[in-house]
Amino acid sequence: MVNFRNHAQAMVAEFLARGGVIQLLPEGKPHSVAVQYLRLFDMEVEALAGLGGAQPRLIFRRKPITLQRLVKLANRHRFRHRLPPFELALIRVN
Repeated sequence: MVNFRNHAQAMVAEFLARGGVIQLLPEGKPHSVAVQYLRLFDMEVEALAGLGGAQPRLIFRRKPITLQRLVKLANRHRFRHRLPPFELALIRVN
C-alpha cells in the first residue's frame, strides 16, 4: 500500500518543480479565506473596511454582495474543482 503522506509530498514536489506556487491564506477574518480563494482565480472581489470594527462591505464585480452569497459562490467554484466546501458559521449574540 502506498503511504499517503509520501505520495502527497511527491505530488507537491512535482507541482513546485513545474513552476507551481503555493500561497497560504490569512487567518482571522471570516471573509478573508473566501475572498482570497476567489482572487486566486482572478475574480474581482474587494473587502472594504467597515466602520467602527463592523463587518467589511464585500464587493463582487463592482456590486455589493453578502458574506453568505460570497461563500456560496466560492463553494460552487470549489465543487466544480472537487474541493471541499467552505463552511460559514454565524454566531447569534443576544
